[in-house]
Amino acid sequence: INYKIVPFNLGLEYYYKEQNANYEVGSNQENKQERFKYNIEYTKDSKFASQLFISNETQSEVLDNNQNERETSSIGLKTKLNSKDHNFDCIISHREIQDSTKQKYDMAEINIQSSLIKDALNLRTYYSLQNVEFYPKLKEFLFVGDDQGSYDIDTVFVGFGEGDYDWEITAIDYDDPQMSIEVRSNSTLYFNPGMITDSFWNRFQTETQVTITENSKESEKIKVYFLNPDILMDENNTIYGRNTFQQLLWLDIMGNDISSRFKFKSENSMDKRYLENSETSELNVWEGKVTIKTLKNTNLELIYEKRSEENSRYSSTININNYEIDMRNRLNSELIMRSTLGFSEESGSDDLAEDSYQITALEIKEDLTYFWKKYRFLSGISFRKNKRTGSEFLGFINEKKNGNIFKWYLDTNFKMNDYTSINVHYSGNSYPQRKDIHKLSAEVKAEF
Repeated sequence: INYKIVPFNLGLEYYYKEQNANYEVGSNQENKQERFKYNIEYTKDSKFASQLFISNETQSEVLDNNQNERETSSIGLKTKLNSKDHNFDCIISHREIQDSTKQKYDMAEINIQSSLIKDALNLRTYYSLQNVEFYPKLKEFLFVGDDQGSYDIDTVFVGFGEGDYDWEITAIDYDDPQMSIEVRSNSTLYFNPGMITDSFWNRFQTETQVTITENSKESEKIKVYFLNPDILMDENNTIYGRNTFQQLLWLDIMGNDISSRFKFKSENSMDKRYLENSETSELNVWEGKVTIKTLKNTNLELIYEKRSEENSRYSSTININNYEIDMRNRLNSELIMRSTLGFSEESGSDDLAEDSYQITALEIKEDLTYFWKKYRFLSGISFRKNKRTGSEFLGFINEKKNGNIFKWYLDTNFKMNDYTSINVHYSGNSYPQRKDIHKLSAEVKAEF
């Protein structure tokens, strides 16, 4: 039933079902289901709408005088606000389920997009939360077949489908589920002074991004809902957490011909989803990049990156300084060449011992893209020379081995028609103290 009194819209829904069954063995079964749903909605033009909804559902089953009953009650609010510069979309609900025990669930999803100061300032925010049951898991490192995993025998990640081993979940504790809170939040603030001024400041643009992911069994739910810093990444209650902060700054040095970008990124994570281990990591990255477009058909990038990593899996601390020159040249309408020259200095240490190492590396990469009729060819080769000194800590990782490292690939794509294409991929690598690896795969794709 719907009844409208402008600007309100009232709704009522009722559902009832009863079913009886008699079996030859003498058993009788009776099922009943009854549901009420009410809602009231307020609408103003196409810019604002809000709806309050309430529902109650009862399910009962009687089998030979044994009765099981389950009652579910929900209340929620949906709101939308749309204007020229602002958009707000929100849904919040609470549900209670009563059977042999009583369980409570909260859910929320919020989207905000806002533009201020003549579009110079833009804010985008997304937030979601839900209450879920978490089942503790046991994960083991196992052989999964030739080229069926992502890791080598030393637990080093080598790429999807590149290794013979992987982490597999071998047991799930279904008998001891834990109620948990799962919250995700992402906010991005973009500022472009060029929208409001023609002065020197119009050369700058900035973007700030904060991302928070938290899965927690904290009993004080409200603190998790509102992302209380004292609760996030808590050793006792966090199941999985990741916090990321990223700041970008662009500067036009000479119009579109020479520009620069500066980046800072900080990321912390904690993973306690598996019974046998708990992992934490911390990453900090500083990067500066200058892009030069004054050369004909050529983009030249000069890049400096400073990276600091701490990881509890290996009890390691790693610091890397990386310098890179990247040049992309469009030789003609069919051929694009990319050349990269890199130099890096890396130092690593074991937090539990006095082991440390240093790696100085020189790397050269060459990539080609060629278009010819219905064909597209992608090819590349890279050479990296590591000069390693110090201890053998983390020496089992391929990229940190002393000596020469080669990698290569060739991709061919042939488009037979608008619906069918053929892809052939060949790749390989050569690491010190390892056998050379060659891989070939082919794919025929048809889309209808």
